[in-house]
Amino acid sequence: MSWIKLIDLPSALVLTVALSLAACHEPQTTNTVTTATTGSDTPTSQTDNAEPVAKANAPLVFLTDLSGRLENGQPVSAFMAPEFTFVYHVDNRCDGNTDGVLDALPASRVDGPFRLEVTNDGDGWACERKPVSKSEITFDLQKMLADWDRFEVYQYEDDPYRGSIEGRGVSDYLVVQLAGEEDELRIDRLEYRSEDPG
Repeated sequence: MSWIKLIDLPSALVLTVALSLAACHEPQTTNTVTTATTGSDTPTSQTDNAEPVAKANAPLVFLTDLSGRLENGQPVSAFMAPEFTFVYHVDNRCDGNTDGVLDALPASRVDGPFRLEVTNDGDGWACERKPVSKSEITFDLQKMLADWDRFEVYQYEDDPYRGSIEGRGVSDYLVVQLAGEEDELRIDRLEYRSEDPG
């Protein structure tokens, strides 16, 4: 559109054109939903039944909200089932794999440090094999995430109730398993994983 031509026109015509342009640019009543599996934007009209779309995207919305809270260092116990399973796995090129599992961990414990018994297999690919050993560590989720440079959410194609939040480089990530109905989703399994990228 050229404003110079509009200025030369009679004022009644300018008003008519301006009103017509304003009518063309009224806000549209559509919602846009982005899906993780396809990456496409699907507009849905307000008159459409948006409930199936909302239910289908509930796990992704949940994971995105969780990721935002973790990135901002906020508590996440409200996202957890009353009791959940925590899995710890660290792969180190010299020390091998260190693994631990805690079942029935109360939701309130996720926001602070807790003790965890771990087993190290001593089988790192870059060093001589060491004996298997057991130890107890203190795990603090917020401290583990403090130096993450990104918080990217991914949803598994074969299971929309399972997703991951990837952080520091490509080595550290969380795996989240959800349970419950769309409006009552909670995390019933949380895995902290660190893979040696070497």
